[in-house]
Amino acid sequence: MSISTDILHQMEILKYAGAVDRENEILYLSSYMQRETGLPSTNRMKNVVVNYSQFCDWSHTKQTAFDLQLVKTTNHHAYYRLQKISTTTAGQMFLMTNIDDILTIDMKQNYDRLQNKKLTNNIPCGLFKAALDESMTLLYHNLYFNKTFGYDPTDAISDIQQIVLPNEFMQLLKDIRSHKITASDTYYFEEENRCIKKDGSIIWVLCRYAYEGNDIFGAVFDITDRKLIEDRLRISEQEYRIAMKQLNKTLLRYHIPTKTLSMGDPDDRVLGDYTEVKNVPECVQNMNLVAKESLEEYMRFYHAMLEGVPQGSAMFKLRVKDRDDYAWIKAHYFLTYDKEKHPVTSIISYEDYTEEYDQELSYQRWIQIFENQKANAIAYYEYDITKDQLEVMESTVIPEIPFAKRRSFTFVAQYAVNNFVYAKDRKKYLTIFDRQYLLSCYYQKKFVVTCEHRRYDVKKHIYWAKAEIQLMEDPYTKHIKGFVLIQDIDKIKCRELEVQLELESDSLTGLLNRKTIAEKVDYILQEQEEELHALIMLDLDNFKQLNDKLGHMQGDEVLRDVAQILRGLMRSHDLCARIGGDEYILFLKDICNREALRKKLQQLSDALSFNVDGITISASLGACLAPEHGDNFMTLYQKADEAMYARKRNGRHGFRIYGE
Repeated sequence: MSISTDILHQMEILKYAGAVDRENEILYLSSYMQRETGLPSTNRMKNVVVNYSQFCDWSHTKQTAFDLQLVKTTNHHAYYRLQKISTTTAGQMFLMTNIDDILTIDMKQNYDRLQNKKLTNNIPCGLFKAALDESMTLLYHNLYFNKTFGYDPTDAISDIQQIVLPNEFMQLLKDIRSHKITASDTYYFEEENRCIKKDGSIIWVLCRYAYEGNDIFGAVFDITDRKLIEDRLRISEQEYRIAMKQLNKTLLRYHIPTKTLSMGDPDDRVLGDYTEVKNVPECVQNMNLVAKESLEEYMRFYHAMLEGVPQGSAMFKLRVKDRDDYAWIKAHYFLTYDKEKHPVTSIISYEDYTEEYDQELSYQRWIQIFENQKANAIAYYEYDITKDQLEVMESTVIPEIPFAKRRSFTFVAQYAVNNFVYAKDRKKYLTIFDRQYLLSCYYQKKFVVTCEHRRYDVKKHIYWAKAEIQLMEDPYTKHIKGFVLIQDIDKIKCRELEVQLELESDSLTGLLNRKTIAEKVDYILQEQEEELHALIMLDLDNFKQLNDKLGHMQGDEVLRDVAQILRGLMRSHDLCARIGGDEYILFLKDICNREALRKKLQQLSDALSFNVDGITISASLGACLAPEHGDNFMTLYQKADEAMYARKRNGRHGFRIYGE
């Protein structure tokens, strides 16, 4: 094989150049190559390349030579090392090529590779290259990658699936592949997921990815500490929101640069149907969120934030979701600042203060009312029911109450009962002036308690008084308080009793009338349905004859006398009524038995037998028992009336019990 002059000329100007034939015989060596390698200058020396090749490059050299025979192109190149034939530099390695001093280039490239490897290993994050196969096989990773996951530098990590939490790997792979599908150009994206370290502990990592063909580069950072802080902040914020709810407060954020107000919790209702409102406070004028009378205060509250006032408070009426009317809102805010100390966010708390506001108004209103009424009152007390403590006492009887006991409302009430309250009204008075009773009234939303009772004045005369207790929560201490006003109502009460008596009584005899006794009997039967009671009908015998002979005036006198006799025979808790003409009804409460009824009937029959100007007046009586014969007035009335007329038919002046 020969070499053309043109090729020889091109090769001669190169520092390292040479040519071999298909059998690896040297056809040409440049003078520099001859000098450096110490090869003979003969043009034909078989197997010189093979013989002088470094042993470790033999297989590569032979394969390269074989491959060159298969390639159809005219220009080829290959790298291999030769040994110099030199006593001083024997064994020094060279690369032979037809392009340049490849030894120098290779040493530089090796140096650069070593420097790059050193640089990547010193970068404080995990760097890796991985294939996008089903396990994301690792093609390269630096030492810090091993360190991130707790592996030694010599430990092998074969793929990403080995370190990602099993239940998260498939989703991670899906997310990574989705970015390749959607990406039109090279771009970066990030993913956060949990991984398993060599010791089994779990960490959070943030990885920034970039595609290179079908592979992917990644830089991984351990963000476990950041995640822990985020969790603590999230839990802390949740706890704060819960605390706000327990205090009936709502948390809001006002972003000052954009003037955007947003809810801390979407379930809260203080923005009506909105969870975020922009351009606050100007926008609210057209949103019907703020009552007209509160608009000025609302604007002032938010303008203070925009002007940089560090904190502030206000009270205004807002329309709240699920309510038809406005609610009173007590608002507070605190500003937060950026690094340049510019206000960025305002943390606002809203508290529905409607009930408390109404209570404050009621409190002040009643204080004023009681203040006006105290001038005409017997006594005025302010009582802290929660603490059972008397705070204010204004009364003419103060000097009589032992000084050491004046702070205890319970003692003062007991002292008043024993010394000032009429005996028959003491039980009722103590029932009303009882701490537990008053607390139960308040929590049952009964805020006004009254007690009309009789009292003794300084001369021991009895008069009517009214105790009125207004119950409310102190808006400042939150204790339940009672404001007690005791007034002299004797004149008013006496007139009421007179009117009531006129309405309830028979005008001729002063006994109850038919309507009143019917109501009272029905009430007693409902309240004491298990007790034995009796109803008696009474009709005077020969009364018509007396009226015809002696006149109606005499007849009326007899009717009044009969009423007086009946009053004398009845117990204080029994009822007696005249229902018309010469008919009377008696109601005996809680009798012992039927025999007791017989005795009472006989007593009445005997007492109601007398003579008026030669005319004998007597009584026919009929009786029945409750509940045996009925459980209401009308039923008992009919049966007693039936028994009475049965007695009249069998002879007057006597009695009969229904059913006998």
